[in-house]
Amino acid sequence: MNEAFAISREEGYLQAMTELNKMPTIFRIDNTEQAAANLIEQLIITDNSVIVAATDRIAIGALQQLLHLGIKIPADVGVTGFDGVFINQISLQHLTTVQQPLKKIAQSMVELLLGMIEKRPGKSTLIPPQLSIAQTTRVLEEK
Repeated sequence: MNEAFAISREEGYLQAMTELNKMPTIFRIDNTEQAAANLIEQLIITDNSVIVAATDRIAIGALQQLLHLGIKIPADVGVTGFDGVFINQISLQHLTTVQQPLKKIAQSMVELLLGMIEKRPGKSTLIPPQLSIAQTTRVLEEK
């Protein structure tokens, strides 16, 4: 997707992988569960891998296909999404996700809109998300 949010998420992933001295791998697919399932079918996934999906919807498609293939989540492979707007709670396992604070985002948007209506100068505000750890990831012990 050529959307600002998608580009930002990819940039954040690349930055984190660089900081961790890890080799990033990126697959660009449609934002559907089926596209994620099809991709999982084509990949060779080794133990202690993690799927970092750009959306919860993609993560859930990957999770469902991994479970269908008999892969244990999170024992063998971790899965995390991005959004945290409820769908992460209705998957087969509660999904670890980067949760966006929707209430704060909505409040900021309303303030910006009111400022535009009243012809007051407005500014964009970065509202940081939070990692919501659930059933699809685990902490690896340092060796």
